[in-house]
Amino acid sequence: MIYEESEFDTILKKVGKPLPENKSRSDFEERLNDCAMFFLQNYGAEKADAPSVIRDRLKKIENKSKQLIDLTKGLESSSAVVRLRRQAAKYQKIRVTRKSLTPSGQLEEQIMPSDFSNVDEIIKGLKDLELYARVAAADENKKVGQGKKRHTGKVARQTFVNDLAGLWSDMFDELPGSSINPHTGEPGGPFIRFIMACYELLRNEWPMLPELDENAARYHSRKSGEAKLKRLVKSDMAKSGKN
Repeated sequence: MIYEESEFDTILKKVGKPLPENKSRSDFEERLNDCAMFFLQNYGAEKADAPSVIRDRLKKIENKSKQLIDLTKGLESSSAVVRLRRQAAKYQKIRVTRKSLTPSGQLEEQIMPSDFSNVDEIIKGLKDLELYARVAAADENKKVGQGKKRHTGKVARQTFVNDLAGLWSDMFDELPGSSINPHTGEPGGPFIRFIMACYELLRNEWPMLPELDENAARYHSRKSGEAKLKRLVKSDMAKSGKN
């Protein structure tokens, strides 16, 4: 559940009109939760880092790997590994704590002596990591500056409002729309209040979401309303047999 039970009451209160008696409250809550969940998934998936950011991170991994490889030179020889093992045996304070849950659910700790037997594999892994990071950074660098439009969350928000528009039409039996306050010039109306209430409750829980003011909500609602109206017209034309 994305929204709590009390938050559905908050949304309807801000809308200023109750859910019609012939509509199911449980259906309303389920569909609204689905809309919110789909929005959050879309927003998270589409907010990928820019190629330049990924490239710079990979370059850091490459450089740090090189530094570690330089520091471990000489440890690949068997004599160096043997000396490490001897030190581990000599200084028993070098230990590793392994935590696990028992079948009864109790946390169990086991103190294990450090094991340097896999030093060669660790060093090899560092070299592989440096190589992979270098190749991947070069690949990401090719994508930089290609003029691809960056995602700002606007696409996901429009999809969210589109979904809310469909829910609004089904539950309140009216097309989504907006009005302008003649005194303040600000957009409003039940559907705008519905969008704002639903979105702000999400932002309370996920503050990383961008702000959405009434003007932006009206922009999205107009696009969703137009799309909904076009679908209805096409549906009516299809029923009447018109092209």
